[in-house]
Amino acid sequence: MGIIGDVGDLTLTQANSVVGSAGTNGGTTSNPIIRRTGLTLSEISNDFYVGSIDAISSPLPVTWLSFRAALTEDGNANLFWSTASESNNEGFDIQRSLNGRNWETIGFVAGAGTTSEVQSYTYTDNSLSTFNSQLAYYRLQQRDFDGTTDYSPVRVLELSGEAGGIRVFPNPASEVVTIAFSEPTESRGSVKLLTQNNRLIVEQVIAPQTTEHQLRVAPVPSGTYILKVKVGNKEWTKRLVVE
Repeated sequence: MGIIGDVGDLTLTQANSVVGSAGTNGGTTSNPIIRRTGLTLSEISNDFYVGSIDAISSPLPVTWLSFRAALTEDGNANLFWSTASESNNEGFDIQRSLNGRNWETIGFVAGAGTTSEVQSYTYTDNSLSTFNSQLAYYRLQQRDFDGTTDYSPVRVLELSGEAGGIRVFPNPASEVVTIAFSEPTESRGSVKLLTQNNRLIVEQVIAPQTTEHQLRVAPVPSGTYILKVKVGNKEWTKRLVVE
């Protein structure tokens, strides 16, 4: 972490928007408590990033803009992240977990050192097919030249379903989501996109003998949703992130 001169300089914000209002921070410079007020229940479930309003008194090593993970059609994991500024940043250790608790470093991407310009990075994990797991967790360990570290939020990818199941990709998505069936559908089905409060956003019919069905999510507001697919007496429920 950077050297925090005043805990009041720190603030919380989402990557692409500002919600709520800055609260009165607490704690100490070595263990700050950052508060934000006026958030709705749905806004609380989003990811927040730590920022500083004073780059001289309380500089942060990296100001995060975004971090996302997406599963490709061939089963690889693509990671994308960007920063608004960097200070003394050596780079990023790419860390993966298959249970959300035990982490391993699988790669490293060099940082830009010190810069106030937006930087964008990518990394591909092409070893997922060697694991028998349904979930993969990813995070970035940002490393300073002096050895101090900081972490990004965690991103989760759903790798596969049960036999005779479905695959949903890309996830997160911004334009179109593909629902791929392991075998052609035997009868007419349906797909529903719902909020986490179970409010219906989109519903479409899936025709018989379908192997892939595409759902357009471009008009849908960013957030985390529930995707429910039903064909005959089979049902699947997936978590879908729309960006």
